[in-house]
Amino acid sequence: MTSAWDFVKNTLANFIINLFTTILPSSPFRSFMDYFGNNEYLGYINYFVPVNTFVAILEAWVSCILAYYVFRFMYSLVMAAINAVTNVIP
Repeated sequence: MTSAWDFVKNTLANFIINLFTTILPSSPFRSFMDYFGNNEYLGYINYFVPVNTFVAILEAWVSCILAYYVFRFMYSLVMAAINAVTNVIP
């Protein structure tokens, strides 16, 4: 049985998601994808230049860099809070 709080959280989350999906534009790359999708030489280019592999490597790299910066930010917040508490308490 769900509580009223769960109902409010789910409703608010759905509202925010619907708001973002209506405000944000559709993909700006759709016209390029349609253009390159009809290119008969694209398969030959992908044979020599593995674009899927490049995208996977880039995605992993960006994820690692993002995790590093989030960790650094959270670490600095915790250290600032500890420093503030130790400066208040003599």
